[in-house]
Amino acid sequence: MKKHFYYSLGVALMLAVLSLSSCKKDDNSPTDNTTTLAYTKEDDQVDSYFDEISSEADEIAFTATSKSMGKDSSIDQGSKGRRIRITQKTENGRIDTIIYENYVNGRSQFKRVKNGKIIIVQTGGPLQNTFNRTIHFQNFTINGNLIEGTKTITKTATYTYTITLENGKITFKDGTTDTRTFTRTRTWTAGYDTPFNIWDDEYTIEGTAEGTNRHGLKYTHRITSPLLIKISCPYIVAGSIELVVGANTITINYGDENSTCDGKVTVTINGISNQIQLNAEE
Repeated sequence: MKKHFYYSLGVALMLAVLSLSSCKKDDNSPTDNTTTLAYTKEDDQVDSYFDEISSEADEIAFTATSKSMGKDSSIDQGSKGRRIRITQKTENGRIDTIIYENYVNGRSQFKRVKNGKIIIVQTGGPLQNTFNRTIHFQNFTINGNLIEGTKTITKTATYTYTITLENGKITFKDGTTDTRTFTRTRTWTAGYDTPFNIWDDEYTIEGTAEGTNRHGLKYTHRITSPLLIKISCPYIVAGSIELVVGANTITINYGDENSTCDGKVTVTINGISNQIQLNAEE
């Protein structure tokens, strides 16, 4: 009887150890490569949406500046749909209300469809000593994905701007969501001498972001080498990001300053590198 008792106790202890070991392994084991690469593409897509909105705001603001600063409006026929701008002068600046109706910007490298409304509240201008711009969204979608949050751009030095995103959220067409907040520094490196043509503009971006992705996992996003943005290219051209999702650390390398606009990036996960192709039309 005693022998049987010790035997049963030993089996129970062994099962407990195996159970704990299994749980520990599950908690810390890396996600498979396919899922982790999906995290990478999602991170890039979310960044791309919010960056594209900034480019739209720049184009709209400079276009309106070149016209009357009273209360005026314009209709811009895109390669598809239209964009209606209503500009109103305020005591300290201006308010632009932009209404999108199945609009595709024929001048942009992106061919995404926009609907809904954005409201741009601005004081000063990007090339003036004082500049502040706040962007709000009202039922605004890109390719059917709902964009929310408040984006603010403030000039801090010559050609240097602090950009914040508060309560950023994208609700995708399948109902999943990605939330994001960030604080970044944007340095205008080229194109500032042709302010009414934003398509030759280039910037570098530095900073951090955090949020929860479509899989319900919290993430942090840190730019480890400044990102090079060329408005003429729908992809990040150069720079690198460290993306931490759960137990996974992902390095996203967009290349160096000599890289071409091809959307190819190198992703390193747990020491294993893969090259993936991004899709600017998503």
